[in-house]
Amino acid sequence: MTTTTLCSANDLAKRLLPGSDFDTANAFAVSHVSAAIENFAEWKSLNRTSAWIDLEAIVREVREMNMSWQSKDAIVGALQTAQNASFACEWALPGFKFNESGFLAAGAHEAPFTCKYCGIPSWIDSSDQSPPPDYCHEIDHGMVEDWAMFGSRPAES
Repeated sequence: MTTTTLCSANDLAKRLLPGSDFDTANAFAVSHVSAAIENFAEWKSLNRTSAWIDLEAIVREVREMNMSWQSKDAIVGALQTAQNASFACEWALPGFKFNESGFLAAGAHEAPFTCKYCGIPSWIDSSDQSPPPDYCHEIDHGMVEDWAMFGSRPAES
């Protein structure tokens, strides 16, 4: 039996900003990153778009927050690390609620999509998948680098 652990936006922010429990400046960053995650999740829920949130989306949301550019740059710099490059999460519960543990984090090696032709995990959004000529090959499902660079921006209308 598989156990799924749902996280709060604050838990995810602490994961993205290690060591943040011990410093007031880092607590400021955690609160803003947490708010960015929740704001983006709420927007996606209200607009009924893909629930996936990647690091790039969080960075964009932080950059739009009302704070000094120095604070924004410091937070963005702390977020943009090799460790966080493949970060993605989604709101996994029906209906978004602030301050709830409803986020599911995708691990660095967990493909966030499923191939609509064979059912195995895929790094390519199902809306971008093309039918294979005979059967799926490993390359048809992309790689983690594809997700970090391209797959993290699902088409939104």
